Amino acid sequence: MLNVAATHETAPSTPFDPAGGESPLARVQDQVFTFDDEAFYWLCRRIRHFDPPAVFQIGASESCLPWKFLLERPSDYRGDLVTVEGILRSRHSFRIDSPARGDLGTLHQAELSDVETNSFCTVIVTESPESIPIRARVRAKGYFLKVRAFRDSEDRTGFAPLLIARSLISVAPPVSLREAMSRDRWNWWDPRRPTSLAGWIAVLLAVLVLARGLRRTQRRFPDRREAAADSADDFEWMERPPPAA
Repeated sequence: MLNVAATHETAPSTPFDPAGGESPLARVQDQVFTFDDEAFYWLCRRIRHFDPPAVFQIGASESCLPWKFLLERPSDYRGDLVTVEGILRSRHSFRIDSPARGDLGTLHQAELSDVETNSFCTVIVTESPESIPIRARVRAKGYFLKVRAFRDSEDRTGFAPLLIARSLISVAPPVSLREAMSRDRWNWWDPRRPTSLAGWIAVLLAVLVLARGLRRTQRRFPDRREAAADSADDFEWMERPPPAA
């Protein structure tokens, strides 16, 4: 499970920050299907040409930010450095050679999944993640841009945080496909999860209702042994000797 403690750092100013003008981040829109934003290319340029690698180093004791914070309050984190962790599900590369966008060259899009909530996170990195196997557990430290919309294989709309980082870091070897799928399902026996807690409450209520019903049945139909004893007492007079004449 992703750590609850948040890693949240305000990005340092750079030569790409506009002087007296509006920041490109102010014009970013959440929950749209494209991330073809001016701020996207602006952050990619600062990672490639300005930020030193030390900015993106993840300390041994550094915690990860739960994705729900980014999904619920994107404006609070936009443009800030955050650290996330998840299972690498896919990766592919694309090129941006337009001079107007900074000739960024090859970028790499990685999709991470959270085994606890079945949610996804998109991380764009400037360094190739090809050496990291699929289904490995990875971490990334980068600038949070927005919550993007996407469509899954069943044409359903979903939402995912979008980060721009220098690289992915592998922190655990890949798990098997069966294990990854089983971890992605809700575990009804884990009391820490809300759905399992609701299940336990339902089971408890069912047991209480059943126990109450059994008590009512016992009051309505007394125990057969008690009934038999009462019947024997009722006919005890038949065994008494007749009175003397």
